[in-house]
Amino acid sequence: MPYIQKLTEIKRYPFDFSSYFDPSATISSGGVSVTVTPSGPTEVTALREISGQQVTISVDGGACTASTVYTIGCTAIDSAGNRQSIDYDILMIADPAGSVAVPPTLSAGLYTSILSQAGTAAPTASMSKSSLIAGTPVHTRTAVGTFRATLTAAFPAGKTQVTVTVSKGLVGNESDGDGVRISDDVVEWYVRDFAGNLVDGFNGLAFTIQTFN
Repeated sequence: MPYIQKLTEIKRYPFDFSSYFDPSATISSGGVSVTVTPSGPTEVTALREISGQQVTISVDGGACTASTVYTIGCTAIDSAGNRQSIDYDILMIADPAGSVAVPPTLSAGLYTSILSQAGTAAPTASMSKSSLIAGTPVHTRTAVGTFRATLTAAFPAGKTQVTVTVSKGLVGNESDGDGVRISDDVVEWYVRDFAGNLVDGFNGLAFTIQTFN
């Protein structure tokens, strides 16, 4: 049975080549090609991700015909020169009556980072990853224990969730955190001590923004 995708959706499909290549081999961006039969679905190449032996592609169904099965093929060449192809069959369906696609200026996806902060400085990320969010949020400090993540048109109303997880005691008496969407462009988040007071200074804080279609 084929995968199912709505015409208005951009969906992600992972192609895992680990069963075909030697574990020590990797795949580079120059070793990946994507084909579509018949023409219609379009890969959003800016959202292609390659990690080790897995390639994840994003497919826009906007130019497709409902009730048509399309084949999405991904060919990869590993660092040893081995070639392998994997195909997905995708059935395109129309949206139910009255449904509305997310405006293209608003993202839908996931941003995660590990943050540290001291004094009055802005938080810094030791690790971050964006998936289907068009860009990397910029973190700033606005007051004691109060911070913001800013990215233009990335946080749609009613469809944005913020999670802040504090590694307790790594710097001082920080205890927990939380966050809230302020606008399409801004998420605000907070760090508190054991008494519930806003506090600066943390290390290894896990910060996540999840948006939904």
